[in-house]
Amino acid sequence: MNGRWSSGAGRIFGLAVLSLILFFATSTEAGTAVAIAPPKAPTSRSARQRLGGERNAVRQAKLANQHRRAASGGKRKHLSTAMMIFHLYAVIGNASAMQYIGYMYATGKHTPKKNYVKAAKWFRRSMRAGDALGEYSLGYLYEVGKGVRRNYAQAGRLFRGAARSGNEYAETSLGFLYMHGFGRPKNYRKAMQWFRRGAAAGCSAALYYIGLLYADGWGVPVNHVKAFKYWRRAAAAGDCVAAEYLGVCYLFGLHIPRNYKTALAYLRKGAQCGNRAAMQYLGSMYEHGFGVPQNYPMALAWFRKSAAAGSGTAMVDLAYMYHMGMGVVRDEALATKWSRRGAAAGNAYAMDGLGVDYQRGLGVPRNYGKAMQWYRRAAARGCAPAVTDADRCCGAAMPRQ
Repeated sequence: MNGRWSSGAGRIFGLAVLSLILFFATSTEAGTAVAIAPPKAPTSRSARQRLGGERNAVRQAKLANQHRRAASGGKRKHLSTAMMIFHLYAVIGNASAMQYIGYMYATGKHTPKKNYVKAAKWFRRSMRAGDALGEYSLGYLYEVGKGVRRNYAQAGRLFRGAARSGNEYAETSLGFLYMHGFGRPKNYRKAMQWFRRGAAAGCSAALYYIGLLYADGWGVPVNHVKAFKYWRRAAAAGDCVAAEYLGVCYLFGLHIPRNYKTALAYLRKGAQCGNRAAMQYLGSMYEHGFGVPQNYPMALAWFRKSAAAGSGTAMVDLAYMYHMGMGVVRDEALATKWSRRGAAAGNAYAMDGLGVDYQRGLGVPRNYGKAMQWYRRAAARGCAPAVTDADRCCGAAMPRQ
């Protein structure tokens, strides 16, 4: 074995196979349907008057928006003022203001740091004041277990309550719970019903999940034509996961003719809205010259963005590029650093890479015991090369007669 990977060609093949596995594995991966959304601005005369008077409401709303924009631009002195304005609205009973305070605490926007406990408190107050979005948002926290103990049954009750008021996020999230059987028996028919309701109300994530049901044949006959139809609609509506899925399909020719140009367009769209997997695939395209001129600096830039967003796969890519000196000066210590970060993120191939580092003394002192520990952890997570590497490590560690 030469370095972390036996050959560049072997790594490309391995990544391609891994990508195909991950593409289908994410269909059943536990997660969330949609995240917390900010409240919509009031449009009716009565809604504006309930904020404390029409003219004053408009003036204060403009001021709040100015402070929020200033806060997002890094002017921290406006943070407390923006929060104070929403607190004033909350005191006079405005449910949307309560929900927005919760939204700021949950996302860390316009606040010093995230605080899910406070977010849950404000979402609950918003819900009790009659706000469907606040009720959905509290359900989201119960679904993911942030600020409250995870409780799928309670999340479902809150989603159903918000769905009765026509909240599209709640409708989509109910479909998600039925699709995976979280807090209720798995029921693809009901999942499809709720996804269709969410899609009709304008939720792009619902379109993506309808496509997923057709792609996997869950509750409906497998129909990739319909799956791609719904994914394209979702991507056009701004769903970054749908854009990433379409990019992967075109990149590897999954149920559709391979088209690097179209793959690049969809992956860029997914990356623009922060999808870390889309960023990683873009890096791979530039690294290997798939549909674009080979460009290591561009590949490194996308890998770094993806890694900063938490992608363990991108961390493995960075470790490989530092190990091989691709677009950077070869640096085994930095390669090991990225492998370690990838392992901390739960990536089995990063764990295998750390095992190779310890076995061969690349960036760290040689230590067969630690190498075997990392190989075992990688193998336990399904990394097949780790099994072979462990056998070789045992042979290398055996004293020669």
